[in-house]
Amino acid sequence: MPFHLDISGQTLLPEDLNESVSVPTLRPVPRRGTEDLPPDRARIRFLASLGGGGMGLVYRAWDVDMQAQVAAKLVRWPSPDAAVQLKHEFRVARQVGHPNLVSLYDLFADDLGAFFTMELLRGEELIRFLRRGLPPGFALGSEGLLELRRVFADLVSGLRALHEAGIVHRDLKPANVLVTDEGRVVLLDFGVAAHRLERGPFGTQAVGTPAYMAPEQALGRDAGPAADAWALGCLLSEALTGQRARAPMWGTAALDPDANPAIRPFGPDDLADLVVALQSWPAGERPSLADVAKVLGHSSAPRLTMPAKTHAPFVDRDEARACLAGWLGGTGPTVVAATGPAGIGKSALIGATLAAFAGGPDRVVLSARCANTESVPFRAWDPVVDLLSERLLALPREEADGLVSPETPSLVKLFPVLARVPALAFGLDAPAPDDPVERRQAAFRGFGDLLERLGEQRRLVVAMDEAVWGDEDSAALLTDLAARSAPNLCLVVAHREGQAEGAPLIEAAREAGLRWGGLGTLHLPPLADADADALLAELLGEHLPADRSALLEQAEGSPFLLVELAHQLRGGSAVATVEQAIAARTAELDADARRLREAAAIADSPVTPGFLGELAALQEGVWEACYRLRDRRLLRSVRDARADRVEPYHERVQQAVVAGLSPARRVALHARAAHLLRGAGAPLRRVRHLVAAGESAEAARCAVDAGRDAQAALAFEQAVSFFRQATELVPSVEACEGLGVALRYTGRLAESAEALLRASELAAGDEQRASELRRAAGEAWLHAGDVAAGLRAMAPLLERAGIGIPGSVGAAQLTSLWYRVRFLIGGQPRVRTAPGALSGEEHRLDLLWSLSTALGMVDPARGDVLGVRHLLDAARIGEPVRLSRALGFEASCEAFAGSGWFLRRARELAARASALASETGNPADRAWALMAMCTVHGLAGEFAESAAVGREAEGAYLRECKGVDWELMIVRTYLNGSLALLGEVSELVARVPAGLEDAERRGHRLAAVVHRAGQPSVAWLWLDQPEVILDAEGPPATEGVPFSALEYFHLLGTTQARLYTGDATGARAALDAAWPGVKAGGFLTFPYCSTEMALLRARVAAACGDATACRAQAKAIAGATNLRHAPAFSALALALSGGSTAAAAPGYRAAAAACTAAGLRLYAAACAWRAELCEGNTAAATTQVALARGLGVVAPERYFGSVVPVPA
Repeated sequence: MPFHLDISGQTLLPEDLNESVSVPTLRPVPRRGTEDLPPDRARIRFLASLGGGGMGLVYRAWDVDMQAQVAAKLVRWPSPDAAVQLKHEFRVARQVGHPNLVSLYDLFADDLGAFFTMELLRGEELIRFLRRGLPPGFALGSEGLLELRRVFADLVSGLRALHEAGIVHRDLKPANVLVTDEGRVVLLDFGVAAHRLERGPFGTQAVGTPAYMAPEQALGRDAGPAADAWALGCLLSEALTGQRARAPMWGTAALDPDANPAIRPFGPDDLADLVVALQSWPAGERPSLADVAKVLGHSSAPRLTMPAKTHAPFVDRDEARACLAGWLGGTGPTVVAATGPAGIGKSALIGATLAAFAGGPDRVVLSARCANTESVPFRAWDPVVDLLSERLLALPREEADGLVSPETPSLVKLFPVLARVPALAFGLDAPAPDDPVERRQAAFRGFGDLLERLGEQRRLVVAMDEAVWGDEDSAALLTDLAARSAPNLCLVVAHREGQAEGAPLIEAAREAGLRWGGLGTLHLPPLADADADALLAELLGEHLPADRSALLEQAEGSPFLLVELAHQLRGGSAVATVEQAIAARTAELDADARRLREAAAIADSPVTPGFLGELAALQEGVWEACYRLRDRRLLRSVRDARADRVEPYHERVQQAVVAGLSPARRVALHARAAHLLRGAGAPLRRVRHLVAAGESAEAARCAVDAGRDAQAALAFEQAVSFFRQATELVPSVEACEGLGVALRYTGRLAESAEALLRASELAAGDEQRASELRRAAGEAWLHAGDVAAGLRAMAPLLERAGIGIPGSVGAAQLTSLWYRVRFLIGGQPRVRTAPGALSGEEHRLDLLWSLSTALGMVDPARGDVLGVRHLLDAARIGEPVRLSRALGFEASCEAFAGSGWFLRRARELAARASALASETGNPADRAWALMAMCTVHGLAGEFAESAAVGREAEGAYLRECKGVDWELMIVRTYLNGSLALLGEVSELVARVPAGLEDAERRGHRLAAVVHRAGQPSVAWLWLDQPEVILDAEGPPATEGVPFSALEYFHLLGTTQARLYTGDATGARAALDAAWPGVKAGGFLTFPYCSTEMALLRARVAAACGDATACRAQAKAIAGATNLRHAPAFSALALALSGGSTAAAAPGYRAAAAACTAAGLRLYAAACAWRAELCEGNTAAATTQVALARGLGVVAPERYFGSVVPVPA
């Protein structure tokens, strides 16, 4: 029956069913079928259930990389705390590699929880193995005592390795020591182990097994290595006697011969004395493990194992360390780029400096390594956030609560490990935006908020080694952090010299440092000849040759190469070059080791020895061959948060080996590597090998699959990289379409359109798909503001569908009128929900929809005619989804007409769209109907209602819809416009700059324009930053459009900004120059636009002292009786005609009252301010200034002066 050893949550198992072991901690478990197995995860294929303990479940599994069976331990009930305890167990054990410690391989974390893999063991627990069925109370024979000494010596060897690494086991007991069938003694279970310099998940709790627990450990005091020595004494006593030693009353007497006289008859005096000494109290009186090893009479030196990578001694690095320490200890955001040639000692220098700095509660040091072996989202930040969660967990709850922000849910969903922090745990279940782009941006904002708040009382240090492997998405997160926040952070990025160009994370770090105003460079140059010579002397000692010039020239100041050459010299070789040194050592290798060396060079990245053996086609002896290569410094072990992996010891080693391979051998190895990586979750590596093997088609398919996976994980830049690589290898419809969609998600609309058009051309054999791709391409160009390119792309589709576009604004308006008459005559459209309601006309409808919605922001007249045409077709067909959207669009269009009848109609249409959306249950339909109602309210001057519904529409898009960045831009334009007129300062000044930052970061030209133009641009005036508006490049002219909507918004924004800066003459000149275009564009036919422009002209006229023009504009506005805000605009324009005389005060007060009634808070304050100034009541005027300043207006007098200007 299968069994497992349940050791405080750690599980190690025999790998077959024939064991007859029976110990108290063994529990039989029935064999389960495959239906009970968890799904395969990462590179682990689960094969059979082996058992479970209180915390975890264990399975026999196949590790694709190692090409070997492993044991995989999963948490029984996934939770943040369970995950962190399991991770703690793994990470503590992984700090030390020793033959007498269980080997743990890989740690994984995903949506299903955390798990790790480890070696499968066959054997017996310690006491059963030593006593061989001997009953309690019977002494061991002479051979048994010899075996006891050997076993305990090996156990001590493992314990010494732990203690030398600063780790205390804290749960040493018989069930946690296994003796394998080969006689290997293995210490298990690091579930409660603790590093002396780190705070583990158990803090100072009394953890362990009571019968083996040292007094200081049981009392919750500091349990150091002596606590393990106490438990070792308990084990030794039990092995000698067959009986569990009596534990004393903790805190009183120590165990002595009189307290437990049964010890001496069962063993020699030295062992009995050792038991007594090990159980001395206080702890300081116990012997060291080195002394224990001497008593046992066995060497405790470790046998061959995979070592951690070694470094050359420091030589003359004190200045560099002091420089780095200065940056670490500074204040404010700083970026330090640590660079230098390969093998120069960057990692060692940074590690030593961080270790010296990381003390005290006011410092948070997070050090991680970027790994190019995994295509995981945000791979540079992922290990950093894991470490961050540990520090957050140690904070007092009230302080952790202060780290919560509105964006915390999105952040926790991006990095679920943060949910283990109680203050942040709500984020997993809290609502977050459904749109992937917005959800990612919200998570980015949440990350910045978290670091800023955490850094208010602490210095944060984040070190990213091998930053060249940081991915695009990690770079995007850093760029966003730098744009939004200024945390008290020192970011250290280390990379080899010459790797910065084209490395996104390194480039993003440099830009972040420049933005923050704190950018430092720590360059470790090659060692000077004198320092290199000193290092050689230290390395060679008596073997130092008299003439070392050739050696120094070959080493080029590299500590690694100096070590390499020194190794050869100590062996008596005469070496001229590093390559010859490598060749000399490889000549001594056996055939298996040479094949492994070649395979490692081709792998060109860290891989497990198991994978390397498969690549080299070796069935046995892989690990041993790896050790031999390591001994000759041809291979090195790479140790990070993952399993032991190996790679060429240095790039010079890798290059030399590859150069010596025949072309056929290189191709064969690359092809085999690609085959082995199939399904292993390493698409970057697989694509690289496929390309090198000449299998471009398969490489392209692999890249497409990887792009889809990255896109699903919201790693859009990574998706772009994969899809682009696929298009370069073998262009296909799937690759180009995937690239176009990924580029759209990043906001690069013009590039997206080009990729989609290319996909359309490649899909020529599938007319329907080609048409859809062409339509998507045209839509992307239109959304990017390139109307001409968009219409050119769609021209063949329009011609095929029989859709014509009027050539002028007048023709468009007449055509729209005729279509609307036809719609009215047609009566209430009937909804058809039966299958096939579209009758194959969906392509035409979608084409009309794409054109009408996209043109609406650029060419409203032609967008309107296409929208009504879409409405007619949708009404005729009756398909509910498209009809709902058509009704909502028409509601917005009719609201522009502004008359009482049209406004009533617009409300009715919006209500019908909303009702139909409720019937369809489509979230996008509901959001569109809400946006239509937001537009109707706004165009009627009902700004408070517009803002309320606009927020609801925005929320619906974010929570429930995907791929709706265009719709979000439109709804935010109307929402922000209403907020501007309502004077909602705090909300608008938060939204507009953030929106502009996002648009510019994604290259979304139209979104950038609408955040610097129109009514929303007043946010920049409230912030006293008119230059943001005035210095921006205006929207490009649109072919065939006399004056686009974007130009209209730009005119409104820049004119208000010129008034703000006191440039009345420039404002009037610009307005007069643009006026013919405004008229030709048809904007003055819309009451809302005509009143908006009339008030703007009145303000400009007032600034220029033209009272007549002010009165004329007031009269023009008064005619718009159906707009709620018209009386306020008219009163304000009329008041402006009075200038700054005392007689004008009543007019301004009347305007203030009208603006208050319309909800125009800051317009009312400006009028009241001007009225007081007209009457000389300066003190009274300050009341309005204080009100505006309290709302968040930086320079109220300047802003008021732009709303109610008077001649200078």
